[in-house]
Amino acid sequence: MSGLALLLGVALAIIVATRPSEKLLFSATLKVVIALIFSIFAGFIFFIAMHSPNTGSYLIGQVFGCVIIVMICVVIGNVIRKRKGKK
Repeated sequence: MSGLALLLGVALAIIVATRPSEKLLFSATLKVVIALIFSIFAGFIFFIAMHSPNTGSYLIGQVFGCVIIVMICVVIGNVIRKRKGKK
């Protein structure tokens, strides 16, 4: 799961970094795709926690870690975008 979050984060960082600075950061379609991907993660976690209640706290930690990985990648892409826009 963390590997998928890293791949998603890198993809989002590339998308954010390549967008021109005068355009919106995320289009409506991209927001929908991101919401669907995160809902798939949430559904996966929910069904695993239902079948194995002992792993619930472990999975919550995994989810927070994955969200942090994705957020760090998006922030890196945004910094690259802002630096590129200043030139």
